[in-house]
This record gives sequence, structure tokens and C-alpha cells, in this order.
Amino acid sequence: MAEKIYRAMTLSERKKIQKLLEEGKSFCYIGGVLGRSHTSISNEVKRVGGDPRFYEAEKAQEIVGNSRKAASKTAFKAKMEKKNAKNK
Repeated sequence: MAEKIYRAMTLSERKKIQKLLEEGKSFCYIGGVLGRSHTSISNEVKRVGGDPRFYEAEKAQEIVGNSRKAASKTAFKAKMEKKNAKNK
């Protein structure tokens, strides 16, 4: 069985999601257009507030960017604490 590879949503994909949601398209339809599962589309919309009528691509991109920065800082802090503990 082929290994699944995670690909982050791009701003371009988020803009397509926004446009298609505004046209009243379903998550299944949007997933087919983008080559992603309908669950990925649903999760993306939930991450930004949950209501497909109010999905905004730019807001979604900002939220994800902030989440990644926070995760990166947390990982860096943990790595430094581990390094400092070794040096004691």
C-alpha cells in the first residue's frame, strides 16, 4: 500500500475552497476539484470557524501560519531545555 504524504494547503487552494463554497459546492465536490479528500476540506473549514458560509482564505492562511509558528517555538524551546539539561 502506498504511503500517504501530507501536503499543507496552499493559499491558492484556500482561495479555490472559498470560491467554491460561495458557489454552494459540497466538500466532496471541492475535494474532487483539488485532488483531496472531502474530510480534508471539512477539517480546513472547521479550523477557521466551522461555518462554510463565512470561510475566508486569507484568514485561514493566517491562522495556520500562526499555529505553525507557535508549534515551531514550542519544539525549539523543548530542544533547548533538553540540551541545557544535558550540559548540567
